[in-house]
Amino acid sequence: MMKERLATLLLLGAFCAVTVGAKGSSWHSQLGGLVQDPQGVRAVMAGLSGEEAQAFATQLLRAANTVPLSAVDKNQRMARIAHELVAGSQGVTGKQDVLVTIFTQANPAYLSGIADVLSVGLEMSRNNVSQEEFLRIATNVITRVHEANIGDRDALIRVTMTIATFLRAAGTGVEFEPIFLACLSDADLAGVVKNVLGPAVKGNYDLMIQANEADRSGPGNWFVSPVQAPGYPLLPPWGTQMGWLGTDGGFGLGIGGTGLGGAGAIPPPPPLPYNGQVIDCPRCNPPQEK
Repeated sequence: MMKERLATLLLLGAFCAVTVGAKGSSWHSQLGGLVQDPQGVRAVMAGLSGEEAQAFATQLLRAANTVPLSAVDKNQRMARIAHELVAGSQGVTGKQDVLVTIFTQANPAYLSGIADVLSVGLEMSRNNVSQEEFLRIATNVITRVHEANIGDRDALIRVTMTIATFLRAAGTGVEFEPIFLACLSDADLAGVVKNVLGPAVKGNYDLMIQANEADRSGPGNWFVSPVQAPGYPLLPPWGTQMGWLGTDGGFGLGIGGTGLGGAGAIPPPPPLPYNGQVIDCPRCNPPQEK
């Protein structure tokens, strides 16, 4: 009798383990659909935590990079996915983790659109956080992005765009640049970032691209096209009920809530240099020998 009970308990334990494992990995089958329509991303993120949430974010960003879209549409799609990942992540730690994943794993060619959207959602005043709280989050993310990209040939772009995003989010009247640069343990990289950061914060990435092109990996293109941002806070640890509705730039409150407008309801950001153009780095993709 005792053996039968033990066997039953072991069987139930194995069943529960399989069930939990299957539930935890069910997002794999949703990647394709979420890349096409990111509306469900935050719901998936809300049910994940820790390494599983970061694994999902990584795989989703990689999947988005393979979708055959025009540069303009892919820039918009990548930015929207990044926004939904942060919106759906739980707690300050979860949001820090996913921000590190985004700036480390997203195709650097589309980080301009991602920065456009996240810099608005992370705005210090919009999130009603103190300078101390904002600095804790920003320095945590910047330090970890730098550490995760040591030796990466795109480290300059990833680190610069991370710092530029938080400097934009900090707003005017604060001097956080020295604090952010102090997060970089590589003095040589910190010096280059300092030289290219000012223009990058203003949307001019020419100096950054020139400084990075000799070591750039992957496609030798950098696409710049402003992406409209929802304009609501992303840092509250309980998340946000604001939704990115449809493809016309409209946003609304929750599901079936009051819409906040459609195309043109949110003023577009100022034009950026090279808007809508693919910038080619001549030395990034040398001609193939025949």
